[in-house]
Amino acid sequence: MRKLTLLLSVLALLTAPASVLAQGVPDEDDDLSLDLGDLDDVEVAEVTEVEEPALLPVLCRGLTVPLHNMGRQGALQFTIDHRAMQKFDEDPAHDFLGLDSGGLKIGFALRYSPLDIVDVLAARQNNTSETFDTYELAARVAPLSHEKHYVDLVLGGGASVFVHPGEEDAVGWNGQLLVGRPLPAGFDFTLGVLAATESSTPAKSNADYNYSAGAGGELSWGMGVHPHVRLHVEAVAPFVGYDAGHPAVAAGVNILTFRHGFAFLVSNSQMLTLDALPAGSYRTVDDLVVGFSILRQWDL
Repeated sequence: MRKLTLLLSVLALLTAPASVLAQGVPDEDDDLSLDLGDLDDVEVAEVTEVEEPALLPVLCRGLTVPLHNMGRQGALQFTIDHRAMQKFDEDPAHDFLGLDSGGLKIGFALRYSPLDIVDVLAARQNNTSETFDTYELAARVAPLSHEKHYVDLVLGGGASVFVHPGEEDAVGWNGQLLVGRPLPAGFDFTLGVLAATESSTPAKSNADYNYSAGAGGELSWGMGVHPHVRLHVEAVAPFVGYDAGHPAVAAGVNILTFRHGFAFLVSNSQMLTLDALPAGSYRTVDDLVVGFSILRQWDL
């Protein structure tokens, strides 16, 4: 079979027209040199570097207060919060800074950003001395950004559902107006007004105003150009409606790693939801409890 194939190849070569064979043979006078000047006319495709995905989560909420930051498009965040009821310096060794004494406030929150300027939130906070659990639904939009308008402007609103076992559930409405921007040297600030038609604190009674509005914000500082550690201080003070007696304050540190955030804090309030923040706290600023939160972000 191989001999037959070789024979047919030789016959085809011998019978091929000379003109065809001549096409593949360069003439002695042909200039085979390469004109390097022609390379100037050759378009070279620009190679664009593929950016690595951002690995640190975006903090849309500080220790408690909502921030001017909006999540990256497609980002899904899950947060777990714990806050003690007992003061952290009251028998701290035996009660492990108050975490072993009971009455923990535990919060779960899920935040999704369908767009860079929009996010939606679903959250839950358990009852302790209250008779109800609080469920929260909210949405935010950022019509202004600091890149184009010097400050970020964020508008938000939603509903708080108070679930009473064995009784009819109650519903209230909440809103927020936030402004803020990054500052030089790693600082960042948020100022805002928070309001709720049905505010809640452990000390509130049926004779008190239903609604509350408060003003405040947060200042944070990141260590380094790409900070993995941020220090936070925040406060919200009521100015209209029900006032629990004192501003709600908190201070702590946030440690950011690969799509995770770990916050450790002290605060005079256990409350976590948007209906509770504008009412302040019934505890004084020297009646501090410890808390922590764990954040996990998925970039979908």
